[in-house]
Amino acid sequence: MLNWNGCVDTCECLTSLRHLKYKNLAILVVDNGSSDNSVKAIAEKFPDTYLIETFHNHGFAEGNNIGIRFALEQGADFVLLLNNDTVVDPLLVTALVDSGKTYPNAGVLSGKIFYYSEPTRIWYAGGYWNVEKKCFEHIGEGSEDDRLFNSAKSTEFATGCCMFLRSSALAQSGLLDPIFFLDHEDTDLSFRMRKFGWECMYIPTAIVWHKISISFGGEESPLKNYYIFRNRLLLSKRHFGLLQRSRVISSICRIVFERLLYSGIKLAMSRRYRESYWTLRSAWNHPTNRAILVGIRDYLFNHFGPCSAKIFELQKSYKDNLESSRRSI
Repeated sequence: MLNWNGCVDTCECLTSLRHLKYKNLAILVVDNGSSDNSVKAIAEKFPDTYLIETFHNHGFAEGNNIGIRFALEQGADFVLLLNNDTVVDPLLVTALVDSGKTYPNAGVLSGKIFYYSEPTRIWYAGGYWNVEKKCFEHIGEGSEDDRLFNSAKSTEFATGCCMFLRSSALAQSGLLDPIFFLDHEDTDLSFRMRKFGWECMYIPTAIVWHKISISFGGEESPLKNYYIFRNRLLLSKRHFGLLQRSRVISSICRIVFERLLYSGIKLAMSRRYRESYWTLRSAWNHPTNRAILVGIRDYLFNHFGPCSAKIFELQKSYKDNLESSRRSI
């Protein structure tokens, strides 16, 4: 489990892990350079948990890789990656281990994941590439749980929220790629495993509740959108054919046009030039739109890994604007 300034969530997750029925395991927390009291609190409350301090933020991919390497060095047959903002069912690991035996060709398995705030509403029941929308989506997301989601099945990708990784598959595919830093690294690993002939499996009896972290600041967050746009382009370059890649690029071009130009051009065509000017100016200066453009630029110039300080400046501006809007209401 990876922790970064998430002491309360991590401790709640660790408490739920204490109730696991499967006992042939070790629990490891990698602290990714937290500046809160996480390390002290975890060490005091969970003395039987392994704790590794990295002293600075390595990102989701490399932070988890530190834990994966430790587990592999200890001779683990499987490694479970779990988001710290989750709570698990006591039979989670039992279900995953049993399924790993039932499906020996499964390189990665993931469970049925519910919203923490709505315990019967599904967040993930498998994943697929939506050809129409040109993006990755979760099967069943937002649906109430029913028998449609109760069968184990092969799926296109596992989510990093809960990834049960077979050590022998990792030996072939490699670990999470730090080049992504944050977002899409789980899908990339799933695709690499599939290229080596391993399956990704959805296991409905392996149950997790996820808080769906809001640390990014919501769907319009500049930080989130920077990584989504940059890494979607990178992932499509790695794993898609020319036709699907061209569809991804055209989809992103359409999104950029709609966000930055469409409204202003429409006003200009109606000869409302002053409104058009201010609409275009507002769109170009919006922190999220600028972050998207930086993400596309960084992809084109092969700038991967952690984002630049500019994105954090845009994120701060975005949050300040949100706070100002709340105060004015």
